[in-house]
Amino acid sequence: MLFGSLGLLLVMGFPVAVALGVSALITIVLYDLAPLSVAPAIAYAAVGKFTLLAVPFFILAGSLMERSGMASRLVSLAELMVGRLRGGLAYVTIVVSLFFAGISGSGTADTAAIGSLLLPSMRREGYRTAFAAALVACGGSIGIIIPPSITLILYGSLVGASIGQLFVGGIIPGLLVALALASVSWLTLARGGHIPQIPDRSRLVRDARQAVWGLLVPVIILGGIYGGVFTPTEAAAVTVVYVLLIGVLVFRDLRLRMVPGITAEAAVVSSMAMVIVASATLFSWTITRLGLSQAVAESLGTLSSHPVALLLTVNAILIVAGMFLDAVSMTFVFVPLFLPLLQAAGVDLVQFGEIFTVNMAIGQVHPPLGVNLYIAGGLVREPLGPLTVAVIPFILAEMLVLVALILFPDLSLFLPNLLFPNPHR
Repeated sequence: MLFGSLGLLLVMGFPVAVALGVSALITIVLYDLAPLSVAPAIAYAAVGKFTLLAVPFFILAGSLMERSGMASRLVSLAELMVGRLRGGLAYVTIVVSLFFAGISGSGTADTAAIGSLLLPSMRREGYRTAFAAALVACGGSIGIIIPPSITLILYGSLVGASIGQLFVGGIIPGLLVALALASVSWLTLARGGHIPQIPDRSRLVRDARQAVWGLLVPVIILGGIYGGVFTPTEAAAVTVVYVLLIGVLVFRDLRLRMVPGITAEAAVVSSMAMVIVASATLFSWTITRLGLSQAVAESLGTLSSHPVALLLTVNAILIVAGMFLDAVSMTFVFVPLFLPLLQAAGVDLVQFGEIFTVNMAIGQVHPPLGVNLYIAGGLVREPLGPLTVAVIPFILAEMLVLVALILFPDLSLFLPNLLFPNPHR
C-alpha cells in the first residue's frame, strides 16, 4: 500500500513531496499505525533542527554569488587555466563546476548558473548541443559532492555522522567525478577541433585576479570547521555575509536593493526542499513503523558479512530508485531503510555518505527524472532523446567512480581520518 500508492501518485503527476506525504498518511490511516496527530509532530521535528539551517544559508550564498559577479570571474579564471586546450570550453565547464560546488552546495542551482554562463559560448564554438547540455548537467551534479554539500548536511543530520568529516570526505570523490567527466570529454572531442580563441586576454587576467575572492569561500568554510571556529551551520551564515560584502564593497556588481529579492528567491527554493524533508521523514517513519527496515535487513542479511557485496547491492537499488526520486527524498526514504544493515556489516557511515552522494549525483542526470538534465536541456531547448544518448558515457564514467569508492574505502576516509581523528562536529 505504501509504495504502491506512492508510485500511483507519481505516475499521476503529483509533486514528489505531496506523493510521499499522502502515501504515508493513507497507510497510517488504513493500518491504524498511529493517531494522525503524530504527522505534524514528525514533520516539524524533521525540519526543526539547527543543522538544517545551513541549507537556506548555502542556497542564499549561491544566489548571491551568481548576482555579485563572483560567478563570471570564476569562469574567467577557468578559461585562463584550461580554455586554450583542445576542447577547452568542456574543461572550463568542469573546472567551473568545481568552483561553484565549493560555494553553493546545490546541484540544480549550479547547473542553472553554469549553463546560463557557458552553454551559449559552447554552442557558438560548434559543440554539439546535446553534448554541451549533458556535460553541464553532470558538472552541476558535482555540487552535491564537493563541500559544502546540502545532501551531505541532510545525510549527516539523519544518521548522526560528523558534518565536518563528511565535507572533507567529499573532496576526493568530487575530484574523481570531475576527472571522469574530463576523460569522457577528451575521448569525445579528441578528433574534433574546438580550439577557442580567447578574446580580450587582459580582461580575463583582471577578472581571474579578482576570482581569488571566490576561491576563498571553501577555504573559509572548511578552515573554520576544521579549526573549530564555527559549526557547519555557522559556516553557512558566515559565507552569506562574506559573499554579500565582496559583491557590494569589492566587485560593486551587487546593490543592496537587490538583496531582498534574492533572499526571497532563496527562501522559496529552501522551503521547497524543507517540504520534501518533512514529507519524506513522515514516509520514512511509516517504513519503520511497518517494520520494513527489519524485513530488508533479514532479506539481505546474508550479505552483512560481505560489505562490498552489500554496498554493490544497495547502490544498484539506489540507482534504480534515483530514476524516480530526487536526492532529498532518497536521503530520507532509503538511508533509514538500509542504515541498520550497513551498521551490522560494519560499513563506515562517512564512507557510505560519500558513496550515497555520488549515487545521488548520478540520479540528478539519469532519465527519466534527471532534474539537472531537464534544466540544461531547457536552457538550449534540446529534447530528452538526444540528451539521454549524450549523457550515457558520463553516467558510465561516474559509475566507475562509484565502484572505486566501494572497493577502496580510503578514497572517502583518508582526508577525514587525517583532519578529524576525533570528530566532534
